[in-house]
Amino acid sequence: MRIPIWIILCWPGMVLANAAIVIVEAVSKPQLHPLTGRVEAVHQATMTAQTSGRIAELYVDVNDLVTRGAPLARLRNEQQTADLNLANAGVAEAQAEAERATNELHRVSDLYTRQLMAKAALDQAQAANKTASARLKAAQARVSSAEESYQYTIIRAPYSGIVTKRHVEVGESVRPGSPLVSGIALNQLRIVLDVPQTLVTEVRANSKASVDMPAGKAVAVEKITVFPYADDLTHGFTARMDLPKGVEGLYPGMLVTVNVITGEEIALQIPVSAVVHRGELTAVYVLEKDGRVALRQVRTGGIESGQQIIHAGLAAGEQVYVDPQIAVVALKKQAGQHE
Repeated sequence: MRIPIWIILCWPGMVLANAAIVIVEAVSKPQLHPLTGRVEAVHQATMTAQTSGRIAELYVDVNDLVTRGAPLARLRNEQQTADLNLANAGVAEAQAEAERATNELHRVSDLYTRQLMAKAALDQAQAANKTASARLKAAQARVSSAEESYQYTIIRAPYSGIVTKRHVEVGESVRPGSPLVSGIALNQLRIVLDVPQTLVTEVRANSKASVDMPAGKAVAVEKITVFPYADDLTHGFTARMDLPKGVEGLYPGMLVTVNVITGEEIALQIPVSAVVHRGELTAVYVLEKDGRVALRQVRTGGIESGQQIIHAGLAAGEQVYVDPQIAVVALKKQAGQHE
């Protein structure tokens, strides 16, 4: 808590006016433990051939951006095209036969109702109509099968992303399972890391962490998934940490520092402006209880929202100068009075 006050130093004949003093605060903060993790894309895949054939066209190359459903490659599909056309023709023929059978059934039913046609003729017309309907369904099924076989020859992107590798060239023969194109989506990333078994209970319980970004900022992870078993070699637990969508500055394969929360700790904090650096010395100017000004060495931690974390050298409730220049003036006057 920052308290602007009028300070009257208790040293004889020494007065400082309008000096800003802050009281060292003790605050409860999350206890952080740094771990190293690797960035990876949530959506990453290698598209493979689903039918045999020869590569006719490649529409993309490494680093190309693609949208979901965009064609990546095409296999020669003359046979599949012919089969699809034949199946479509079969549907047209079966549909015409079904319509003829339906019309004949209506005609015979009308005549049978007026007692101008025998029951056997009606039964025959009904059977012919059912047969025609079945043949139409079979023809439509053949079209679906032929359409699927045709689609197997066109490899499409399962999601929007970037191409990372091309495994084939135009003219190469492939068979089912042959890798064709690999890609990743950069809009959704996650961190994968090993959590030591000494920390896994705390990580599971708190389920919170932040990632240090290259620009010096930190981003909180959205979800933590800790695997339910330990690795046979490292004896640590693999954890996946999902990042918010659209995080910039991180790319798959990068190593980052992940600060996992393992509990709570009491920390001291003061304004950053109160900290002075003299070579390798890090210190603050303290107003002692007897009114003296003293330069005291401290051990600092991180900076959060303009507040400097102090790990050692101060105690809660002590008073420090926000402006070191005012403290230096007070210290010089104090030295003169002492002489």
